[in-house]
Amino acid sequence: MALISCNECSKEVSQFAKVCQNCGNQVNKPAKGALEILFIILFFLYNIAMALLAVQFIEQHKDGALWFVATLSSISTFDYFGTFDPSLIFSAVFILFIWLIGAVILGLAALMLRRVK
Repeated sequence: MALISCNECSKEVSQFAKVCQNCGNQVNKPAKGALEILFIILFFLYNIAMALLAVQFIEQHKDGALWFVATLSSISTFDYFGTFDPSLIFSAVFILFIWLIGAVILGLAALMLRRVK
């Protein structure tokens, strides 16, 4: 059994110990598991993909997106833009809803797979 020194108090502790017996400092941090790393990567890739989808949606429907932003900022939108397509608002809200639900599920999965002391 090899001994290593504690980073805080410099006392020798076992290489298999998780905490120092003298000061209670965490000596060996648990390594991240492959599944945890996978879910963290999936979380970031999912959010990047959804952001790109949202940008693409805005680019395809610039007039509708401007109407949506103007509605949120309380401008008299009917006078400013004329008519609008209500399906654009439904589509935008649906994309945001799917984004939120997916991010919460992947984030919670990554959090629950996290190893603790």
